[in-house]
Amino acid sequence: MVLSTLAAANRHLQRLSAGIADANPIAPSLSSLRKPHLVIAYALEEHILRVTLPAVTFQLNKMDSLARRFHSFNSSTHFPPHVSYPLALLGTLWTTRKLYEVLSFTWLHFLRPSSLPRYLTTSAGEKPWALISGATDGIGKGFTHELAGRGCNLVLHGRTASKLEALKIELQAVHPGVDVRLLVLDAQKDVYDPSKMASSISSALDGISLRILINNIGGNGGSGAAGPLFVPFTSQSPSQLDAWLDISSRFPTQLTRQCLPHLAQHQPALILNIGSGVSEYGTPFLCPYSGAKAYNMAFSRSLRAELAVTGADVECIGILLAGVATERSGRAASFAEPSTKTFARACLGVVGSGHDVVWAYVGHHLVFGLLGQMPKWVIEKVFRGMALKMKGEEEKGEKAL
Repeated sequence: MVLSTLAAANRHLQRLSAGIADANPIAPSLSSLRKPHLVIAYALEEHILRVTLPAVTFQLNKMDSLARRFHSFNSSTHFPPHVSYPLALLGTLWTTRKLYEVLSFTWLHFLRPSSLPRYLTTSAGEKPWALISGATDGIGKGFTHELAGRGCNLVLHGRTASKLEALKIELQAVHPGVDVRLLVLDAQKDVYDPSKMASSISSALDGISLRILINNIGGNGGSGAAGPLFVPFTSQSPSQLDAWLDISSRFPTQLTRQCLPHLAQHQPALILNIGSGVSEYGTPFLCPYSGAKAYNMAFSRSLRAELAVTGADVECIGILLAGVATERSGRAASFAEPSTKTFARACLGVVGSGHDVVWAYVGHHLVFGLLGQMPKWVIEKVFRGMALKMKGEEEKGEKAL
């Protein structure tokens, strides 16, 4: 049974790898990819096909050979009970663990109902409100439509008042009856002005029942548009490093600090911190971005624990993601790269799941879950090869951001 399964899987992967080698897909221009996670997702997809699959095939060949040798040895050798029983127990434990992982995956993404409705109930005549940072584009905009569609009032954060006004008009046209407030703050500059941060946020939240905070903002404020994204750490200027850290980590931290008393006052409440898959794997030439996103996930875990031990009914979840098909990317949505609304819906779907950090979208969870089962050297080869390839293309003039 094991031999036939391994042989079949090996033959299938060999055919798949051969098909990929013969294919000549038309890759999108890197100049159309506007967000770091989109650049990474495209390169990762290609490397999974062209690097990981051959590596898996090699591993299956080795496993097939070992299985045949074991079968030959076992057919002529009988293990004594004191050897066979512990081996059988280990095999049972391993199988049980993997079965639990499969069942947990299925329950999380297909069967478990979201707990979001408990945060959207009207309390004492007050309708719930959600604050979304970086709301005018991409994933943030997807969250605005998903929450407005559920009757939640919105506080939209951005740095450009005209874009916020345009989004407000769009939302109220599509979702009549939804109230919208605007919070205009430059995440890179205003984060160093505590008084402006406090007064602006206090004014935006005055007299409303804030139930949900979505820390979606991230990136480097567009400064990468004048240069490459994949840059050696020591080649980045202090201002470039500060831009990554200020927008991706410092601003979400300060925003959460200002909003948490409002959330606690109107609990139950919810905080979603949007991260990135690069925080989980070493990715060359993305040190500040990867580090900032890793901080966000550690911050999210610790805040969740602190809220639990202090008795506050405020749920805090870190969200991991890969590629998302935004308007700026110019790419059509697919299973591996969902639309912004689909991704936002998936994030809202894992609310109440009990996870502190989670791959919210099923496609991302599947790809990175399978990748995580590979040997460490395979994972490192994928991410290092992806980074070197993208860096080389940037040096040829195709800018990724």
